[in-house]
Amino acid sequence: GYDDEGNFRKGFRLPSRLSALEQASAIAGENYAKRFYAGWQTVNRLYSVPPLPEFSEAARYFEEGEWNKAIRLWQKYAGDRNGKTAIHARYNLALAFEMKDDLETAQKWLNAALELATKYRNKEDLKMILKYREILNNRQKETLKLKMLNENFSD
Repeated sequence: GYDDEGNFRKGFRLPSRLSALEQASAIAGENYAKRFYAGWQTVNRLYSVPPLPEFSEAARYFEEGEWNKAIRLWQKYAGDRNGKTAIHARYNLALAFEMKDDLETAQKWLNAALELATKYRNKEDLKMILKYREILNNRQKETLKLKMLNENFSD
């Protein structure tokens, strides 16, 4: 017979039919349940820190999980008059609102960053923003699925 890694083992005995059926059922059930299981997943996000003291301070707040303090600093630079710096501020604001689980506001800030990056034809920023938009869209879809699933189970 063969072991779990597919290696041939002399003297290895197959489980009985009933035992094999129980094991296969358990594995199938676990795999199916994983489709609906709401669990934590560690992800990495990049944020932008132009060489400005307040961006460095906001980054420190962001790292410490003090989203509102970081948001206040980045909002100072999010206006159109701040040019390319506003792209970074808006992108970072999207990240901060995602961390607060306010995905709708995160999407608004990301769209604002995309609009400005498009205006300035900044390819590097556009690439970063579009990649994050895809991630954020996927997160919104998964959140919606989970919400619908919870509503179905609570009825």
